[in-house]
Amino acid sequence: MTGHQSARTLEILGFGVDIFGFFPLHDRMTTDRYDLGAGAAAEILGCTAQTARVWAAAGLLPAIRTPGGHYRFRRSDLEAFLESRRIAQVAS
Repeated sequence: MTGHQSARTLEILGFGVDIFGFFPLHDRMTTDRYDLGAGAAAEILGCTAQTARVWAAAGLLPAIRTPGGHYRFRRSDLEAFLESRRIAQVAS
């Protein structure tokens, strides 16, 4: 858990709930941790979870594999990937 989350934090539709009230989770999430699964990465990228896994397996998208074989992504890597795709589209 990050310093901003506790065992008492509850996630509801993209918002966290703690003793201080509701807060957007993205405001309190760090970009340096591999804490996003394929589904969350897919939402950010605008693709399917399977596509995110295929891109990660091909080395196109930075990710790590957990001991159970699941992919984990960092938000900063996803944002950099999207930015590189935007630049490539503008250049072509």
